[in-house]
Amino acid sequence: MRHRGVVRAADTPPQPQKPVTLTINPDGSAVWDGEPLPSEPALKNKIARQTQQSPKLELDLRFHTVGGLDASNRQTLMDIVELTAKFGFVHVETTDTGAKLTVLGPTAAEAAPPK
Repeated sequence: MRHRGVVRAADTPPQPQKPVTLTINPDGSAVWDGEPLPSEPALKNKIARQTQQSPKLELDLRFHTVGGLDASNRQTLMDIVELTAKFGFVHVETTDTGAKLTVLGPTAAEAAPPK
């Protein structure tokens, strides 16, 4: 029974994570909120952990070059979209300095109809 004016923990929706700044450097190395990641597997592990901790993960992707979506930036964006899509549906918005990716909904495996 719910009492008027009383909100229980089970009644409150989960709070979204604060956006994570992900920078991909010209040499291909990644920095996650100021923390250098040593390898692509480390980045994959970080994304996998973050997508399981909250209903959504928001990445503020910073391109390593300025000036819009040049060929290198497009490839970086596609690589990150492909990686994050393994953990859910990805909404992408381009920004002046990169792109904002939000991982939404179930993972592709959970969304697939049973065989």
